[in-house]
Amino acid sequence: KPKAIVHNITDLIRSAWGKNISIVPSLGNNDVTPDYFLDIQHPTEILEMVTQGLEDVLETETEWSTFRLGGYLARNVADHMTVLSLNTLLYATAHSPDQSHVSDPLDQFAWLQKQLAVAQTANRKVYIAGHIPPALGSYRHSQLWH
Repeated sequence: KPKAIVHNITDLIRSAWGKNISIVPSLGNNDVTPDYFLDIQHPTEILEMVTQGLEDVLETETEWSTFRLGGYLARNVADHMTVLSLNTLLYATAHSPDQSHVSDPLDQFAWLQKQLAVAQTANRKVYIAGHIPPALGSYRHSQLWH
């Protein structure tokens, strides 16, 4: 069912903006069950399920493998522009189980540093995207990240 939902949304977006639109996914708190849950010690099952649901959106084997391993990816969307989609679920204060003591969950920071270095060497601009912002929440006015 989740796969069908993503497929339907993808079809709607592409019917509105054209088949060649690049859809860059970001893992969100409602993309996992239970809400905000992702055990970084055993992320495989959840990330595999979400990755399979995104088969219409993931464009390269590298995107498949990085999303499957950590819920993040890099996509070149224009000649000099790369989008880095981060797995911000890992830093949410509501994330379960609490793994805020881990300095680089799922090796995302190491990956991010490498991607930024590659972009700098290639003189590419980078847009960093994610679902949960490092800010105060608009509903409860509390910190969203650890």
